[in-house]
Amino acid sequence: MANTKGTKKMEKAVVVEGEKEVGFGELELKIQKPALNADKTLSITGNFEELGNKIQKVVDKYKNEVLTEENVGYIKNLKSQFVSLRTGIERERREYKKVYLDPATKLINAMCDELQKIVAEGENALGAQLDAYDQRRKDELTVILNEYKDEAAAKHNLRDEYKDQIQLIDKYYNKTQNEEDSADDIERQAAELEKK
Repeated sequence: MANTKGTKKMEKAVVVEGEKEVGFGELELKIQKPALNADKTLSITGNFEELGNKIQKVVDKYKNEVLTEENVGYIKNLKSQFVSLRTGIERERREYKKVYLDPATKLINAMCDELQKIVAEGENALGAQLDAYDQRRKDELTVILNEYKDEAAAKHNLRDEYKDQIQLIDKYYNKTQNEEDSADDIERQAAELEKK
């Protein structure tokens, strides 16, 4: 009787192995060299769909498999194949990135950095010209404001030490500031100093 049980168990094991026909076989992700399309988009092709379909077929068959003593070895083997696939896919991703994407990124960065240097040179040159222009405008305005200051000091009979207390404040130099408003403010300061 013991012999019969062993035979039945062996027969069942053979049947279980026979049912497990769905496997991975020789699967490997293969990504082709990127291609630039006419519309300037990048095409990357490979066996993604084929590989995905084969893997999905195995997943669908075994994801709800009841683990038994008869199939535990096969399931462990299948799981190790999944691990191998995962690491193979990741290895292919890293290799593809190293061969195609990283060099392209470095090249694009270098070319853009060179362009940015040229842009910065132009931007800085124009900025310096604008600063010099603005400084000339302020210098010319200071001459005019000092004339208003002298006129207001003379009108209010201010001695030099009081005249020197009249402030040419920053708002006088704003491009939107009206020159008459600045002159009126200088006049106001002189009138207050006259009261001292």
